[in-house]
Amino acid sequence: MMPEEVFLPDATVHFYHLHALDWVDVTGALKADPAKTSQIAQSISDWPKSSAVYFKSVQGRVKGLVASRQLSIFTSGYWGHPDYRLPPEVDLLTVAHYLEALKFSGNTFACMRCWSGKIRICRHFLWAAWRLR
Repeated sequence: MMPEEVFLPDATVHFYHLHALDWVDVTGALKADPAKTSQIAQSISDWPKSSAVYFKSVQGRVKGLVASRQLSIFTSGYWGHPDYRLPPEVDLLTVAHYLEALKFSGNTFACMRCWSGKIRICRHFLWAAWRLR
């Protein structure tokens, strides 16, 4: 169980939190049609959070951040730059996944703390176990 415990948060962090926003225009998500975004999401999977209502609520959260001019976790992007080439609906879908991934990684890190006390110790344990085999 411990290797999976390390893999899940690592995969989430490395894709969504470190790389995804290099390709996604967060402010472009404001131009998206939540119904079209829902169609795209439902064509990919039957995830429960793929309704137009859900994407409209995510769009509202992003709109609130942009209106406050305090973009928080989205501060360092080149929002509105013409080299962002994804359609607004895909931007909205990815921003929604990004926000869900924040919640998910928090839960997985809590699980890791239960098993090993600290993440670093868990990784050291796995490295030592690999070296002993």
